[in-house]
Amino acid sequence: MGSYSADNGNPDETWGWLIGVQPGGSDGDFFDIDDNGVLTFRDAPDYDNPQDDDRDNTYSFSVAAYNYQPW
Repeated sequence: MGSYSADNGNPDETWGWLIGVQPGGSDGDFFDIDDNGVLTFRDAPDYDNPQDDDRDNTYSFSVAAYNYQPW
């Protein structure tokens, strides 16, 4: 599906990922993203029966990286 990466120049920092919703759609729930930033569909899409918010097989969502520090 795709992959994402983030880097702020500090190799000791750990990154996490969030899938969000863009205005006008709620398609983020169709996806998972792992600790390495690899984005995949939760279930294989059915192109003949679109399930995205506006039923056009175009999925609207956002991906955000966040930096977290172990306490």
